Amino acid sequence: MASERRPRLHKVPAAVVGAGFIGPVHVEGLRRAGVHVTGILGVDAAESQRAAQALGLPKAYASFDEVLRDGEVQSVHLAVPNRLHFEMAKAAMAAGKHVLCKAILRSHRKGGWVRG
Repeated sequence: MASERRPRLHKVPAAVVGAGFIGPVHVEGLRRAGVHVTGILGVDAAESQRAAQALGLPKAYASFDEVLRDGEVQSVHLAVPNRLHFEMAKAAMAAGKHVLCKAILRSHRKGGWVRG
């Protein structure tokens, strides 16, 4: 069966990018679904540390590049402002990661694609 060849959600470790209001909500939802959350990235290293500690996460990422280089991370949840989605999703997919966005990835205007 095709579904047997696909990785099960709980077997796809995720990193959450965004430690504001919605990032911790993603962490909670992922945990309830049985997904291993590798860590979280905030706007700076201090916010990442605070969020990781408050949420009991193993890693506080210092940069988006660090998230993308982490071989344990298979999916990235973008809980960041919409204007950042396009470039971050593009970079994550180029790094071989699955991407989930909290809202729109891009919009369509006059026959062309515009960045979020």
